[in-house]
Amino acid sequence: MLLLPAVILAAGASLIILDYLAIVDPPKDVADGLSAFERGDNVGAIKAFSQAQKRCESDIFSQRMLGMSYHNYRWHDEALRQYQTVWQ
Repeated sequence: MLLLPAVILAAGASLIILDYLAIVDPPKDVADGLSAFERGDNVGAIKAFSQAQKRCESDIFSQRMLGMSYHNYRWHDEALRQYQTVWQ
């Protein structure tokens, strides 16, 4: 029952990642976060996207990817807080 939301989340993340990479050459911290996220290294992704967020607070892509990394790591409260940051 939880498999379908996970598949939808993964498909959405893949599309977002591909769109982002097609438009710009991402900064190193964002590229590292994307690489870690794709490998399933949620801790590495959280560290990299947290660093990207500190570097540029208005980077909505990194904020959203940080929320997705928290979600994948099953830190649902942190993920929700991060998503709320993006929505504001």
